[in-house]
Amino acid sequence: MEERRSLESELLVAESEMSHTAIEYLTYWASHNYSDQDPPHFYTNRIFAVLMRTLLDIQHEHDFDFDFDEEDSNFRFGKECLLRLAKALGGDIMLPIASHHFSRALNRDSQQVVTMVLNSFHHPHPRVRWAAITAIARLSIELYSHFQLQYYTRVLPALASAMGDPRLQAHAASALINFNKNCTPDMLTPYLDEIVSALCLLLQSGNNKFWVQEVALTALASVADNSTQEQFQKYYDQVMPYLKAILLVSKDEKASCMLRVKAKRCIGHFVGKDKFRDDPKPVNSSFYDANSVYHELLVVLGYYWNGLSVSDLPLSYSTHFDRSLDYKSLGVTSIEELLVKMGDRVHWREHRESKVKYVMSASVVEVRRRLYLKPDVQTLLNSHHGEIKFGIFEDVYWDQFKRIFHYGFYGLTDLDHLCEALKDILEVELDRSGEKVIKAVKRYNLRKRKRQLSEPGPRPKKIAPSKCK
Repeated sequence: MEERRSLESELLVAESEMSHTAIEYLTYWASHNYSDQDPPHFYTNRIFAVLMRTLLDIQHEHDFDFDFDEEDSNFRFGKECLLRLAKALGGDIMLPIASHHFSRALNRDSQQVVTMVLNSFHHPHPRVRWAAITAIARLSIELYSHFQLQYYTRVLPALASAMGDPRLQAHAASALINFNKNCTPDMLTPYLDEIVSALCLLLQSGNNKFWVQEVALTALASVADNSTQEQFQKYYDQVMPYLKAILLVSKDEKASCMLRVKAKRCIGHFVGKDKFRDDPKPVNSSFYDANSVYHELLVVLGYYWNGLSVSDLPLSYSTHFDRSLDYKSLGVTSIEELLVKMGDRVHWREHRESKVKYVMSASVVEVRRRLYLKPDVQTLLNSHHGEIKFGIFEDVYWDQFKRIFHYGFYGLTDLDHLCEALKDILEVELDRSGEKVIKAVKRYNLRKRKRQLSEPGPRPKKIAPSKCK
């Protein structure tokens, strides 16, 4: 009882006067009494609010005073006390308190914050405008659907207008994607004309780069997702010329391959294949251009860390692109035959026990082996003097890195496959007992070189360096 009275007395002094002595007492009390137990609820909320007030006490002066003692400032003192309090109480206690205070303050003052941010959309400096768009994107995520429900009438026109800024158009389209995630069709319908028109300008190939068009296509698909298909049908004639132009880009341009993939997804989102079927044959056939389909399959495979079974690939493709994989139109009779035609773009592996065939993106496998597998194996060999017995490799790997070695992640089936893939840095030999041993190539060759040097024979003469005159 005495402890509670003492704490409440000091809290009153700290709240009314922001006394450093009272704040220091409260912080010291927490670090010495509540490091191993939960503090009272009334104490944690009130001391946190007091420390937040100290962080707001910053004096802005036009003439900087070099004799200003920062140690005596409320800001510096409050920051140090907040750090000590967080260390004493721990994240499990401090994070819920901070989250509660911040979300309540943001919801309470959101009107003022949003007004300030939207006014910054018209600031003369582009960095300020960029920061304002970033703030809208973050608020769209942090405040969930409350932000969209309360401010969609102000934010949607502002973002559509910002997409007309040549320096910020892609950034504004990205923010629109975040804002659309929690929008309803009723919110978007009054602003569809303005948004679609702005996005169509970004799709013009003559004015923008591929990455700007990619962001615009993603934003257009997100808007279509949150609208009804009946509402979006009227924009078919407005949007399709741009999508057709993207689909008919030269198939040899690798940079435009992902752009064509996104254009197909966008068509599937808001117009559907029935309406698209009436378009000219060159455009319709581009849906099943071989190189584009190959790239789409690689995109799908990139989502699966350990590869995807061949039998599950058509379902994953249709889920990702909202249409079935019509491999027969490419002149093949099965999905396996299609993957064989892709050649070295895909990597095959077979499960050791079930014998199920899995397929992975060859480029992903190559990057993983180069960046992760090879350095890890080199580290193991160096820490074990260049030799590891075949039967204990997985145990040694666990002891070194504290994680299980997954062969499938690197497109491997077993340890023999690993040794074959890394034959440039290791080799397999048999020891005297006939057991396989993995040896580092460089260390092994170095020993042979030392033996060669130790054998009798002519050696090259050393030439003494000439003296400078």
